[in-house]
Amino acid sequence: MDILKNDNVKVVAAVAVGFGLCKLMGGKQGKGKPARSGYVDVSEISSKQLASLMPTGYWFEGIQQSPTSESTNTVESKSPIPICYKADPTMELPYPDIHDDTEGVPAFDSMNIPSGVKVFVDVGGGAFNSAKEFLEKKHNLKAYVVDPFRRSASHNKQAQAEIEANGGADMVSSVSVLNVVPDQVNRLKHIGVVYTALKKNGIACFKVWAGSWPNRGTGISETNDTRKCYQANAWASYFVPEVALIFGSENVFADNNANCIMAKKTH
Repeated sequence: MDILKNDNVKVVAAVAVGFGLCKLMGGKQGKGKPARSGYVDVSEISSKQLASLMPTGYWFEGIQQSPTSESTNTVESKSPIPICYKADPTMELPYPDIHDDTEGVPAFDSMNIPSGVKVFVDVGGGAFNSAKEFLEKKHNLKAYVVDPFRRSASHNKQAQAEIEANGGADMVSSVSVLNVVPDQVNRLKHIGVVYTALKKNGIACFKVWAGSWPNRGTGISETNDTRKCYQANAWASYFVPEVALIFGSENVFADNNANCIMAKKTH
């Protein structure tokens, strides 16, 4: 089904912090596999369709909550040490342990934040302030967290007003969001918010959790109906075409070793 032509698609978004419970979820595998190129397919998206997905007023106007994040965004971690997911020794292959720097404070401790960043925004950052406090202390900047589900509309609107009064943010992050949004329309809407929040020449960082073994990086998605979770199990590079669609291909690169996509807003 071409989701861009489905008028009944519900808006799906996810918080960056709190989906750790879905990382080892043991859910069912998705029916589809990634494109043979190893990248998400954006060939069916027209410029008109893309423009309709960009925010024009309040960044989260009309967003509905599905799946819910209430059951997962419940634990706040303040340690900069990444969680280590130990490999299962009973698996047929000798998979390595995974040190996760794609959520919480470790995501920001490992992030390449250029000097000169004074205003930083985390889009989809959940209910907690540990990352905000860490950023402000380590980098001497003003940090905002906005989230359509775990922050109130009044909080988000006040933050948006202050960011816009500054002319936009110097840097915007998206941490473990792209990999938990199952449909392309709403991933593009999320990327559109990141883009809109930036000032010209600002930098965006999209952290991506690639999943757990044995499906890690395969692009074979999993869902857990009980926890209402979805994982794409794809490397960061898989999502490059969607980010490039909005930022421009010449302004985007992926580093799968660092679990991230970096992008620059040039217009």
